[in-house]
Amino acid sequence: PDWLKGHALVALARVGSEVAVTECLVKAESKDGLLRVAAFEALGFLQSDRASDVLKKGLQDSDLKARWSAAASLARLHGAKAWEDLRPLLGEPNPKALVYEVMALGFIRNEESRKRFSALTSHKDRNLRIAAIRAMHRAEDPWCVGHLLGLLVKYRDAESSRNIRGVLLS
Repeated sequence: PDWLKGHALVALARVGSEVAVTECLVKAESKDGLLRVAAFEALGFLQSDRASDVLKKGLQDSDLKARWSAAASLARLHGAKAWEDLRPLLGEPNPKALVYEVMALGFIRNEESRKRFSALTSHKDRNLRIAAIRAMHRAEDPWCVGHLLGLLVKYRDAESSRNIRGVLLS
């Protein structure tokens, strides 16, 4: 199945396999959105000149998850330098891509990305707010710990507290 191929591709990239670069470039053009998501995620682990070009092209992908997977990987490779490339994707948050958006913001680690974190985790839509909090377990910004501790004080309902504690312990 395609989801298994995608996981295998990401695993190959994580170990730095040369085969992964070629496979990612092929899968990034796949008609299957899941394979493109995996290819973009895998490219974030590969220091290749071609990776950045493919990921920037992926920011225009028709599939929402693929777009944000490309964004997260571009941010993983370039940190704060990727902010300008990602800025056009920011708009009304979409729960379907929230995990990837939070992951991308966690790699950028600048003041603007942290403002976006704050907006997502304080969103008026409770479900979206909880989803953003849950997604923070993939954020690689140490600032998130202090932010989550602040949210623990702000949101005293059981579900919010449970989710915040879960992320802090992950």
